[in-house]
Amino acid sequence: MMAKLPNRMQYAGLGVLAAVFFLSPGTESRSQARTAAPPDIYANFVGVWVGTDHYLKDGAEVTKPLRLTIEETKKKDAMRFMYEYGTKGQKDYSQPRRRITLNPSRAEMTSEWDDSAKDHWKALGLDLFAQKNLGLFRAVAADEENGKKVVWVETFDLGKDTFRYVVERSEDGRTFAITKTFVLNREAQPPGSSALQTH
Repeated sequence: MMAKLPNRMQYAGLGVLAAVFFLSPGTESRSQARTAAPPDIYANFVGVWVGTDHYLKDGAEVTKPLRLTIEETKKKDAMRFMYEYGTKGQKDYSQPRRRITLNPSRAEMTSEWDDSAKDHWKALGLDLFAQKNLGLFRAVAADEENGKKVVWVETFDLGKDTFRYVVERSEDGRTFAITKTFVLNREAQPPGSSALQTH
């Protein structure tokens, strides 16, 4: 059972960094350079994950069952998140897709939803995450909504058989509201088929 979603959450150190994104012009600019991450940084994400997507809608808490399939590209330079909501053939069925790259040397994550433009995020703790390809890192980016700058933070926490990530939003770069919480477990695999990798 997932814990009740708090309406507000604040990270002291995170707020300082987010404030830099919030106050500094041009931090959301797109980098033109294409860079490759170490080929094994995605390995422990790969697989089928099942769990829930928990979010607020019109002030009410909503929990949706989710099946998430993560694949690594053939060149091992990115991973694809394939979300599956609802039952195939039913009205509420949907399959949003997202492409993510991780680059510890540049402390950067890129994210691209379906046919949308690629977003560049500052990745905090990605160098430590890459040492074992397990653990926690945060991605921070600034965007504009209705002429106002908004800071987004995504916290990824990857375990051997658990995957949790939280999406937060701030309008002042200091106080963050949780907008989504994904709580997932790795789908059981046949004995001897584990691809878990650590250094």
